[in-house]
Amino acid sequence: MTLKKCANCGVFFGGDGDICSKCKTPTVVETVITDDTKPDKFTNIKDYLYHNQHVSPVELMDSLNEMGIEINIREIMSYINEGRLTLVTEENMPSCSNCGEKIMYGTMCADCNDQLEVYRIKIK
Repeated sequence: MTLKKCANCGVFFGGDGDICSKCKTPTVVETVITDDTKPDKFTNIKDYLYHNQHVSPVELMDSLNEMGIEINIREIMSYINEGRLTLVTEENMPSCSNCGEKIMYGTMCADCNDQLEVYRIKIK
């Protein structure tokens, strides 16, 4: 039997098709609800992304809204800019505020951040 890489999650598996058995079975995401709405949204986003890694911010927003969790793109992008959330897709990835390179989280790429740190050290 030959191993194949799952087109959805990247895990190697043996069998027929392009998708592993874990990705073929639909996952049900249980929403967590407490009195504080900010952590609820973030907790639900993290839980959803744990089961659905390759979604764009728009797909994430639509899926959560269908589940009854009101969230908008601005909130999702703020989690990404704060470094609390990382999306695996390259579509709609944030860009470095200095050079424009695509980044996974935060507001600056590693190179520009390093240059800024060197500049801060020289000033002190």
